[in-house]
Amino acid sequence: MTITVAVDSFAGLDEANEYFAARLHAATWTEADDAMRERALKTATATLCRESYSGRITSQVQPLAWPRTGATDAEGRRIDANAIPRAIVHATAELALSLLRDDLTDDANRRHVFAVVRQRVGESETEYASAPVHDLPGTVRALIRPLLRVGGSSAAIVP
Repeated sequence: MTITVAVDSFAGLDEANEYFAARLHAATWTEADDAMRERALKTATATLCRESYSGRITSQVQPLAWPRTGATDAEGRRIDANAIPRAIVHATAELALSLLRDDLTDDANRRHVFAVVRQRVGESETEYASAPVHDLPGTVRALIRPLLRVGGSSAAIVP
């Protein structure tokens, strides 16, 4: 199994290895074999493709959500219509690491975030949504947040 960047993954194995070489607490990544790393990168990419990003895909026949036209970064700079932003590459690597650590595709292992529906301060009362909202890991969410469409979705982990 091999990865083709922009076809089945936002990040190549070499890019991810380089990213984790400079990151603390990446033992899970370095202990995994290349086949597991590639599967994790592909699953992470499939999950990130479910988000609602600013701009629009560059080509109607491209298989992934990036590259995009009309997208800007956190500073308002236009992102090259033929590029996958570093933040997306890093988010893919981070999500792949999370997938190697825990089976986030299993509902029993997902981090459940309960959305507050109603809150009253006097005599403190909080009402939560009846079902949990599944969210991406915080590091991943922080990396992609500036690239999301206003009101962008929160993707469920791909089962």
